[in-house]
Amino acid sequence: DGKWIAYAANDTGTWEIYVQPFPGPGQRIQVTNGGGNVVVWSPKRDELYYSSSAQGRLMAVAFTTKNGAFIPEKPRPWSEASFAPTAPYAVLGPCFDIHPDGDRFVVAPPSGGVDALGRGGQVQLFFNLFEELRRVAPVK
Repeated sequence: DGKWIAYAANDTGTWEIYVQPFPGPGQRIQVTNGGGNVVVWSPKRDELYYSSSAQGRLMAVAFTTKNGAFIPEKPRPWSEASFAPTAPYAVLGPCFDIHPDGDRFVVAPPSGGVDALGRGGQVQLFFNLFEELRRVAPVK
């Protein structure tokens, strides 16, 4: 809604997620307690999503706003599957992002090993994606 900003900061020596009024003034609210990094707003729900560095999982935090106050609920895992909590290289950007439909994510696979669902990490590259889409789903 343009009234809040969510971000990660390590003022305490541990990266945590905070929300505060934007452009301000107002109180900063700590959303996580146990680590968090890379945060995104849901495009469809009153939820924030962040990567839990300690657990290597995507976490969700529902929230409400009332009388100008931001009120987060307790964070919960969005999925039991694990993923790379940080991008392999900082220049690649965040380790996940949410689809505009608000129901799906793209995540970086865990580095080595398997995720919580027993799947090995793999990356799929698509070349000439739009040509392939036109071939399998032509526009009528």
